[in-house]
Amino acid sequence: MSDGLEQKSSPTKGFVALIDVLGFTNLVNRDSGGERIERYLSCLEQATKNCNVDSVVFSDSIILSVGGSGPEPLSRLVRACSHLMWDLLIEGIPLKGAIAAGSFIRRESSGSVFIAGKAIIEAYHYEQIQNWIGIVLAPSVIEQVPEIKSLCSMRDLPNDFSKLGEFFAESEWSARVQRFQTIPFKEESSDLSASYDGLAVIPIGRYGNFGEIANAIQRAIERLEWLRMIAPSPAAQRKYDKPIALLNGLTYYWLRVARWAQEIKD
Repeated sequence: MSDGLEQKSSPTKGFVALIDVLGFTNLVNRDSGGERIERYLSCLEQATKNCNVDSVVFSDSIILSVGGSGPEPLSRLVRACSHLMWDLLIEGIPLKGAIAAGSFIRRESSGSVFIAGKAIIEAYHYEQIQNWIGIVLAPSVIEQVPEIKSLCSMRDLPNDFSKLGEFFAESEWSARVQRFQTIPFKEESSDLSASYDGLAVIPIGRYGNFGEIANAIQRAIERLEWLRMIAPSPAAQRKYDKPIALLNGLTYYWLRVARWAQEIKD
């Protein structure tokens, strides 16, 4: 019996996303019938459906985790975060979070879930010191998967139709993760400046073509701009400036790719 317990509690190496649901108190206070909470939970269910990503929810905190190493499990977690971020933006619910790599223990017992470990501590640290609306990849992720920097780079358009499928498959990374050199962090962070050069998750739901990627980004920008307008203070409004700038910078590229794909098909 002791061997079984030790095996269950052995640390898993993988990736963890810790996400804070902003404005959760107002969401609950204004949701007398529970409809918005149901949509919130439905968004989480849809984002993690069929991607083999584990989830734990406690009030305004979401923890997503996946075991394994390399780009493949990380891709599944990034896809879930990207999808969740977009779906909740459409519902008017902004997120702030971080993805970290490392060891963690996840244990289910009698209907409860216990999860802890180095990866969660790092994800929590980077979630706390951000000063915007967004999800970043902590340095441990880049250390564990150094090829991610090239995987998520914008690719030159191929010259012929035969390469369209390959280009579409390779674009999964660049559609969902991008480098952003001015991610805002809190001034009081002792180990980071107010601006951070890192990788950020792009909010996009499921898509079937390049036009849908461009449309999803434009829709996310619209929702961020609306949330900025109703934010309660100038400081709260400023948290939306950088994510809007990041997505605006991507819009032209994906519109160009969508036009090219249509032209090459025609």
